[in-house]
Amino acid sequence: MRRKFHEKGYAKENVIAIDETPIWLDMPSSTTVNEAGASSVTIRSTGHEKDRVTVCLAAKANGQKLKPFIVFRGGKRDVKRMNEDRRLSGKCVIRSSANGWMNESLTVEWVQYVVGCLSFAPRLLVWDTYKCHMTNGVKEALRQAGVDSALVPGGCTKYIQAPDVSWNKPFKDLCQIAYDDWMAETEHEVTPAGRIKAPSWHSCIERILSAWESLPNDVIKKSFEACAVSLPINGSEDDKIHCFKADGPLSNGRQEFAERAAAFFAALQHAAPVDENDPFADLEPDICEEEVNEFVVYDD
Repeated sequence: MRRKFHEKGYAKENVIAIDETPIWLDMPSSTTVNEAGASSVTIRSTGHEKDRVTVCLAAKANGQKLKPFIVFRGGKRDVKRMNEDRRLSGKCVIRSSANGWMNESLTVEWVQYVVGCLSFAPRLLVWDTYKCHMTNGVKEALRQAGVDSALVPGGCTKYIQAPDVSWNKPFKDLCQIAYDDWMAETEHEVTPAGRIKAPSWHSCIERILSAWESLPNDVIKKSFEACAVSLPINGSEDDKIHCFKADGPLSNGRQEFAERAAAFFAALQHAAPVDENDPFADLEPDICEEEVNEFVVYDD
């Protein structure tokens, strides 16, 4: 990523991270209050703990949130109806797939409708190695949108993927609180058998939107720093990388990382300079990116 930042000079408002996470229609709490010594504990729910949607959460390094991309399992007719709902219009994108997970065609739609194709500045997308992120169709969609891609290697998402490290848990906690508040209401519709009716999918979407809106922008902004995405490439603020902190999971690797980062930056300083006779040398890359890239030599 630092080589990409050196070459393209991405602004923070043009650096995006995304992750997919499941949200269930029923979210019974993992804790309850019961008499000590009871042989069994009953958790109140509507019996729909396995009904879920996939929520794609994306945000920028400056803390700006992009609208959620929500994927249902089946139910294309219901998805169309919800997309036409004025109460949800413009707040999210709702789609469906056979299993309720993202696939290649949905990822292409996410690029088109959430990331967007209108930008005159270089952009960078940081995501994991989920198979639908690496298909030729998705690569072509990113190319057309003018978006570069950086893949977080398998097994490393818990250390350096911003959503995995900082967003997903507080987002789900906020969804849980909203569900608990709904369950705590004194009046509920019940089935003929006397069981509480499940919340509507519309209320589930509103729960998702409310939780995403309530998540502090500062949490998102700091997550890009904690995962080494938006830090200066000279290593001056590498102490903010959470996994290398003294109490972090990879504290033993901090010194080695610092040495390699310093060597990398030193190598950049010895790269070939810009030709003074280059007619495009004074132009900003986002104004004349193709011409600048054609004439400027970044390294040997």
